[in-house]
Amino acid sequence: MIYRGKNILPFLLRWPESLNNNEIDFIKQFYNDYSIPFIKELVLKENIVPFASHIFIFLKCDESYWKKEHDLFLKRNTIIKSTLDSIFNKSNSAGIKSLTLTENFASLLLSKSCLGCFSSGDVDLSADISEKDKIILCMKSVRFFVDKRKKSSSITEKQCTMFYNDSIIDSGLWINVVWVSVTRSFLDQKKFNTRLYSSRLNPTIIDNTDIRVLSPTSLLYFCALHIAAGHYYTLSPGIRLYVDIDRLVLNFKINWDQIIKWEKEDNSGIRISMVLFLCKNLLKTKIPNKVFKKILDDSAELKSYLYNPKSMMIQKNGGRINRLYVELASKSRNLVTFLIERFVKSFVSSV
Repeated sequence: MIYRGKNILPFLLRWPESLNNNEIDFIKQFYNDYSIPFIKELVLKENIVPFASHIFIFLKCDESYWKKEHDLFLKRNTIIKSTLDSIFNKSNSAGIKSLTLTENFASLLLSKSCLGCFSSGDVDLSADISEKDKIILCMKSVRFFVDKRKKSSSITEKQCTMFYNDSIIDSGLWINVVWVSVTRSFLDQKKFNTRLYSSRLNPTIIDNTDIRVLSPTSLLYFCALHIAAGHYYTLSPGIRLYVDIDRLVLNFKINWDQIIKWEKEDNSGIRISMVLFLCKNLLKTKIPNKVFKKILDDSAELKSYLYNPKSMMIQKNGGRINRLYVELASKSRNLVTFLIERFVKSFVSSV
């Protein structure tokens, strides 16, 4: 939603203490110009109720109302955390070595951000497919059973196995165990998968639990890859994805030289750089310019396609042609080169 020329959503996803006085005034003006039902409908539609509630509580805008809203998510996410702890406890007993919590919930727990600020209906784990049978038995022991989401019909069993429990929380909970770095069919992931495999060997354990997560720098790298390759930077759930990056940067000293090195070694193109560029502009995250210097020097067309700096709006067109354009621009490769490469790989694999 545009308010006084700017998209209000990035402001409602910020960590409250990171807001400056002008940004606080902007949010308060917005809040005073609309009714609670209107604002509730907006944040519900964008699935950012707990984030917006956290902001409004901090700004003392109808605190009691938004605290009730926020507490619902806090209770829900406490159950999710406890469930994950049970899964990791069982996996340790079963001798499972690779299982690791990734993406949104991992970022939240590792950064020790507000536990209420998570609104997704699923949680992602990463693991080596060689341990698949043991993991399925482990998940069954905590009443999560293999299922297939209709909206994820394009995801293969070699990429991800999905588990569902309909009674853990009111809406049911999906846990996806992802066997590759990103659930994308036409992404060359060999180097990403190798790095993820090695990153899982040195996990961080969340305090007072058995939950394993990647180290802060590794987790940030793979969160950025997930945003770029899994969601083409701006597709659903859109800006909310960037909270993962923001909270990690706020709470850890990220090894930015390592990020730059990995992006080059993994032939990531400009995927990681573009995510970090967008995060800095959308959420004012303190990311040094050197990390995305090549975005500043080049990629003007992709930048303007993805993001309008004046309004802070991002594009949401997920059509095939749009995704193809984003993919090609991310690889810094022209269409002819891309098609030739795909043809050669297809031909070789069929021989």
